[in-house]
Amino acid sequence: MPPLFTLAQETATTPEPWWHLLFNNIFGLTILFIFLTAIISVIVKLRRKDKCLKLLHKYHTSYLTTAGKVSWGDLVVYSQGIELRFDAPHTTVRGLIKSSAMVYESEMGSYLALCRVEEGLTEKEKRKRRRQVRSSFRPGMHRRFFRWLRNIVNTLRDAFNRSLTAILGQLARAKPDSELFTTQQANVNIIGQDLLLAAGNAYEPILEAHIGRPVILKIASTVEPTKHVVELPGYLVDYSDRFIAVFNVEHRPLDVVDLTLNASVDRPNVKVELNGHEVLVTCTGPEVVVLRSFEAGSERKNLAVPLLPGCTVRLWRPGPETTVFLTVELTRQVDVICPRAIATVHFGADARERRRRRPDWLGMAPDREAESNTGVA
Repeated sequence: MPPLFTLAQETATTPEPWWHLLFNNIFGLTILFIFLTAIISVIVKLRRKDKCLKLLHKYHTSYLTTAGKVSWGDLVVYSQGIELRFDAPHTTVRGLIKSSAMVYESEMGSYLALCRVEEGLTEKEKRKRRRQVRSSFRPGMHRRFFRWLRNIVNTLRDAFNRSLTAILGQLARAKPDSELFTTQQANVNIIGQDLLLAAGNAYEPILEAHIGRPVILKIASTVEPTKHVVELPGYLVDYSDRFIAVFNVEHRPLDVVDLTLNASVDRPNVKVELNGHEVLVTCTGPEVVVLRSFEAGSERKNLAVPLLPGCTVRLWRPGPETTVFLTVELTRQVDVICPRAIATVHFGADARERRRRRPDWLGMAPDREAESNTGVA
């Protein structure tokens, strides 16, 4: 048996674990928290994209503004904005080549709607869209579970924040000689808030009850000259604290019109102005107009650009005497994402739903209120 003093000497020379040294080194632990806060915040911000905007990521999409202007291309969604990659590069009169347009988060306040129609998608994108629609309207067990979990996190977000603050306070009292938990509490709170924000967005029971069900989306358009409420039917796909998404299963037009023009024309739902080289196509409502194709001179362009009432597409023809050929369709069935500041779901639209079980009850809807509440039938 070795002497006791030898055991004591060996114990005394045992190196202290590195994490003990780090924990006891307040300066080192402070630096660690600063870097940890920065890394987590950057990762979360880069990956935190709005769940409604992500539905149209890498699809051919039209971007409509509250001023009535329209741009289109393949949509790329970022954490702090979007990019529209044009169907073809555009060369300006000065010889500058522009192949895409960036819309930053600060500019999204002038955004009226993002619209998608099946006409402008490739076969691969059409199949992908059908799977997207199916999974949204008839979600599987794992999708319902993750949605339930995200809603729980959103509902209890304040409780998580308060619990994190209470834990930090308890640690500070348990180690009163350490300044870490008092000086770095703000950084730790930032980490917790970023992680909670990454878990989800808004939770509203009235909208949650209508996910995957027919609704009427009411858009309070401020576009001149119509400046009236637009109503679009569809199925509520999703919502966030900033946006709301309503899609349709099928994109069937109400009517398709071929126009051959040498002068301006004003028809129901659509107005076409020929001003020299410029061709202006305006949706006058109440139905949505989809500009399918445009031909002037020797060139024919496929567009598939939906226009909400008041919105205008500006096109170019080679000469002021060139005949213009347009194919437009009138429809109500588009995929649309709108800011919640101007768009709300005000009506359910399930025609098969029955409210009462009494077989002798003959009721009716409040017809005049349903008509006059929105201004558009």
